[in-house]
Amino acid sequence: MKAGFLLLTTTCVLFISTARAATVALWTFESPNIPPTVTGTSISGLAPNAGSGTASGVHASGSSVFSSAIGNGSAHALSANNWAPGDYWEFHVSTVGFTDLQLSFAQRSDNIGPTNFSLTYSLDHITFTTIGPSFFEVRADNSLGTWNSSTSNTNTIKTFDLSATNVLENAPDVYFRLTSTFGNPPSGTSRIDDFSIMATAIPEPNRLALVALLALLVSSRCLRNYPVMKTRPRPRSVLVSVLLAGAAVCPFAARSASSVLLSNLDQQPGDPSSAFISSNVWDGQLFITGPQPARFDSVTFSIRGGFAGTFWVTVYSDDNGVPGTPLPGGLLSGPTHPSGLSTYSASSSITLAPNTTYWAVGSTDEPGTSGQSYGMYMVLNSNYTASAGWQLPNHLAYTTDAGNTWVSTENALIPRPFYISVSGQVIPEPPAAALLIGALVLVSLLRRRM
Repeated sequence: MKAGFLLLTTTCVLFISTARAATVALWTFESPNIPPTVTGTSISGLAPNAGSGTASGVHASGSSVFSSAIGNGSAHALSANNWAPGDYWEFHVSTVGFTDLQLSFAQRSDNIGPTNFSLTYSLDHITFTTIGPSFFEVRADNSLGTWNSSTSNTNTIKTFDLSATNVLENAPDVYFRLTSTFGNPPSGTSRIDDFSIMATAIPEPNRLALVALLALLVSSRCLRNYPVMKTRPRPRSVLVSVLLAGAAVCPFAARSASSVLLSNLDQQPGDPSSAFISSNVWDGQLFITGPQPARFDSVTFSIRGGFAGTFWVTVYSDDNGVPGTPLPGGLLSGPTHPSGLSTYSASSSITLAPNTTYWAVGSTDEPGTSGQSYGMYMVLNSNYTASAGWQLPNHLAYTTDAGNTWVSTENALIPRPFYISVSGQVIPEPPAAALLIGALVLVSLLRRRM
């Protein structure tokens, strides 16, 4: 019986390995999604920094100013003044494919800003249901609510466990509102930051079916052979269970081989001249990821070389159609004096979000006097090959002041992209094949007398 129990335990491990924590949506209000300054009754269309959804704010007063302000240990948060009872922040997401929601956010007001808010949800944007008490208190500056750009203030963070609110799970439209229940002077402001919706991703049906089949096979076989089972588990049974449990998890953690996710290196003809790059003039090529997260490994450019200065390639975020800021670990390793096809690789892990624009930027410390310096070659057409959903727009961007301001060539008379290849690996869901292999091994084992 103990051997059977061990096998059933292995089945549970196989099931657990199919579930994973995931971000439904996260608004940090940092680049490239810094809130604009808007005067009026509302602000809308604020995209999250991770996941998908939209954020908005609605006030009664047309004099309200919505803007960016210092966040909770960060440079930006969403801020507004002119609060009246009934004014609110709203966050709209889809939870299809998710269960067991967890909600958190940071919120503070100045000394004359609103301090009482209610948290509600709706599935139809008409009827809203209160979560928790009728209101919760928001810390003000004079009650340990001060924010700065370097240190997070934990006093201002609110968390809500919504795992028992089943109606929020697997729903196409979920709206969360933070509504002021208290009036304040027009000059009073309130800010919100790091609005996060986490959940457990629902395993795909084929994995659940395999797990259910495996559990059925194990339990039925164990019951059938119960009269002849020995009272002590065989060491081999214990070993096999442990190995299978490890096999269920290890394939998902292993680093899979790199592959080309997007490339136009095979396109002809190329532009015989190259885009100039110097200590002040940098060039960048944008690319857009597909519907799944991906691991970035390397990028390849065709470079005009033969110069003494050091050349770098860095991966940037997007800021409204031009390069924004370098990603953590975005400075890549590669030849310092390149010429021809040159590959630059990530020295640390870089994970790219789905359906997101990124930039690969070439720069150098070569002064470029007399017009002589590095350059990157362009292709004269817009064709490319790519992994599903990946895109290579047919334009680029450049800066003439070392990255302080950028110019896009999207509206140029003849826009064209650089020669480029991006390699990495799309991050898949745990493969159902792993469960199937585990099931076959267990079935084979159970054919013997335990």
